[in-house]
Amino acid sequence: MTTTRLDVDELSVLAIHTIIADIIY
Repeated sequence: MTTTRLDVDELSVLAIHTIIADIIY
């Protein structure tokens, strides 16, 4: 279960990073 939570966190961070990069570029 902990691994799943970490995976979700990583996905969220990646999604946010992609969105921010999309806005900047």
